[in-house]
Amino acid sequence: SMVLEGGYDLLKKHRPVIYCELAENANRKKAFSLLSELGYKPFIVSNNQVKEFIPEKDKALNFIFQQV
Repeated sequence: SMVLEGGYDLLKKHRPVIYCELAENANRKKAFSLLSELGYKPFIVSNNQVKEFIPEKDKALNFIFQQV
């Protein structure tokens, strides 16, 4: 999440798609919070399809974040 925090202004201005690996820990929670604040939603690849990540249902380490 430190990399994302350092790039906050860049992410806000250019709104890139982000692909990252996040283990299920405090760092992941901080990254999700920061990206949510910027308008990003998490997606995962499941059965060769991109779908929105649902924490209560999906288990994942690799995420695609996109502003929607």
